[in-house]
Amino acid sequence: MRSNIMIKSIPNGIKVQLNGECDFQSLCDEIKVKFSQSKGFFKGGKIAVSFEGRILSEEEEKTLISIIEDEGELNVLYMITPEENGEIERSITKSLNKTLMDQDVTGFGTVYRGTVLKGEHLQFECGVVVMGDVEPGALVRARGNVIILGGLYGSVNIDFNEGERPGFVFASDMSPERIRIGEARNYSEKSKWLIRPKYQAKIAYLADKKIVIAAVDKSALKTLADLK
Repeated sequence: MRSNIMIKSIPNGIKVQLNGECDFQSLCDEIKVKFSQSKGFFKGGKIAVSFEGRILSEEEEKTLISIIEDEGELNVLYMITPEENGEIERSITKSLNKTLMDQDVTGFGTVYRGTVLKGEHLQFECGVVVMGDVEPGALVRARGNVIILGGLYGSVNIDFNEGERPGFVFASDMSPERIRIGEARNYSEKSKWLIRPKYQAKIAYLADKKIVIAAVDKSALKTLADLK
């Protein structure tokens, strides 16, 4: 019997190839079986998911995500649209490199490898690159730029002295509980991970004593580069 779904690994997640011709309930039933059988492998994992092979409604996406989380005993942090699967990494890298060149930044001081877990408070006397997520309830405090190559779902504090250029916050997926840059604060109405249709790479920076959060595009990068 031909399988209606195929599961493949992608960086930080999985790609689920769906049969575009069978009925939706058959997909649900098969996904339930496959993830139930694989729960020992996925258990406790925090992943991204990409669905391919057919167009799903929002309700169908939510249904499949719920089955995957329940049967696989894992957490789906966000969804990746198929066209972004390869492009998002290149886009983020290109945008980040341009930002660094525009600001004439020579280094960030330190790299933190891994996810900052709920309840953890990390403090750096320099800028930092976080090679992972910042979970809800976690805090990263730095004196300089904070680059998060995963998702920002917790909080970031950036300190700077009078006369210094304020740092910025970059995250591949930006949905923070709070961002503070100097005395300016920005609080999100969303304080937990949500199912997302795609990555939301954004930059948060200080302008006119207020925090601006903008998508990573040419306009935001130019504004950031021009700030004093």
